[in-house]
Amino acid sequence: MESLRSKPFDLEDSSDWWSMNNEKEPALPVQPIEKHFDGGHYNILGLSLDMVDSDKITAKLGKVTFVDHGDGANWRRQACYVSVGQSDRVYWVFEFAEGPSSAFDLFRGDANWNGNELCAKSKLVSKTVATTSSLKLGLSRSEVEAILGKPEATSGERIAYCRKFKRTTTRREFEKLRADYGAPSLKRFRGAPTV
Repeated sequence: MESLRSKPFDLEDSSDWWSMNNEKEPALPVQPIEKHFDGGHYNILGLSLDMVDSDKITAKLGKVTFVDHGDGANWRRQACYVSVGQSDRVYWVFEFAEGPSSAFDLFRGDANWNGNELCAKSKLVSKTVATTSSLKLGLSRSEVEAILGKPEATSGERIAYCRKFKRTTTRREFEKLRADYGAPSLKRFRGAPTV
């Protein structure tokens, strides 16, 4: 089966103003806390941050050009989708960073960045798209807090939530990591001494 992904397009810049890994627009200072991870808060159209990968994204939303921004510790790979036929554009951006870190950003407007012309159009992206726990664009801060609880950090109108969780990597995920990053074989990995 041919992959729906294309070769990443490399932009060594930081024009992606919304990114959690953008060194020019740093995220609010917050340390991840171990807290129950309700997958419903981070699941839209069956795409959940705790199990998302590029193949699942493209299978659901269609072919996209992956764009790499930044370098070193601030490197990130993004897949961007934009709404079709709405006067107020909605963007849904998936972001993968070094290690097992992933995020998605859902926002509206016409704030440009280098590479936004590479966003793939999708009829599934709209201002009404919501997580299974009803997070969506247009909610007030109090409505967001009613769903997610008190934020870990605030600055003016900005709020931040940061969760860390542990789960076992599936065989499929491990093989994909191995293929993408040259990780050791599963046999060798299982035989590695523990510390």
